[in-house]
Amino acid sequence: MGQLNGSEQIPVVKTGVDLLSRGLSHPWITGNRIGLITNPTGITADFVSTIDVCAGLANTELTALYACEHGLYGELQAGVRFGDMFHPRLDIPVFSLYGDYKKPTPAMLAGVDTVLFDIQDVGIRYYTYASTLFHMMDACAGAGKRMLILDRPNPLGGNVVEGGVLNAGYESLVGAWRVPVRTGLTIGELALMVNSEMDVPCELDVVAMEGWQRSMEFADCGLPWMLPSLDVTLSQYAHAGQCAGICGYVPVRRH
Repeated sequence: MGQLNGSEQIPVVKTGVDLLSRGLSHPWITGNRIGLITNPTGITADFVSTIDVCAGLANTELTALYACEHGLYGELQAGVRFGDMFHPRLDIPVFSLYGDYKKPTPAMLAGVDTVLFDIQDVGIRYYTYASTLFHMMDACAGAGKRMLILDRPNPLGGNVVEGGVLNAGYESLVGAWRVPVRTGLTIGELALMVNSEMDVPCELDVVAMEGWQRSMEFADCGLPWMLPSLDVTLSQYAHAGQCAGICGYVPVRRH
């Protein structure tokens, strides 16, 4: 029962973490040590943090957290680097993936068997969260770890793909894979596609949503919108982000 633009809605869509919080079991979670990549967008429909969901799972130990751009709490501006820390309540490491390392080191993965990912993507290539996911997939493949994506809606829907495909050789954190500007994929679908194209894929699975249809934009899902970054205050702004992302990387000459 999130709140969208001032009006209460009954959730139509159950995200991956919603299902996990309601008792869904997975063999890569039960009896395993798990790590989690998340930020403030990682919440259930009733605003329970994915961190707390994972920390409360029976027969499972949450041993590490991983933070990407904007930090674990979403408080940092774009481009601000930060270091590792310990979670003040859980007393487990929070490894920075937006500091000295973009790709996790073997030491960062040593204490986990499965890495979970739960972050709301915005459906466009420029966002660095997907790039962080791909780096983690690569690291998990090398370290023999598994990845489990808790899927979320593409806020732009799943019927439209737009924009040029990134050329090989031009990969960066704001474009880590050869996909169009507007992907038309959920983060779980994107991960599966990229994993199938990697030279060395990782063990990857997705906790699919219930109730989501490709025609749905975020406002149709009845879910609470949490800021993916300090610049995207409403889900509708993701549309504008397609153009803003292009403009942000075009050099401007002043006369």
